[in-house]
Amino acid sequence: MLLLSSEDLGSYGCEHQRSSTWLNETCINRGTCNVPCRKEGFDNGTCRSYFTCICSRNCGDGSNPASIS
Repeated sequence: MLLLSSEDLGSYGCEHQRSSTWLNETCINRGTCNVPCRKEGFDNGTCRSYFTCICSRNCGDGSNPASIS
């Protein structure tokens, strides 16, 4: 059996924040809130509770300049 964590895949990200530009529209379909989240600088967005868009940023992949010493 093969087990993979979401951290390894980066699918859920390590930083989550409610979208500040989501207009409280119905958020049901997969990918619906990706556009506003990407405009806010996040990697993707996930619908929660039908009207909430949660933005996520994948961390630890070296793409975040602040994490480089």
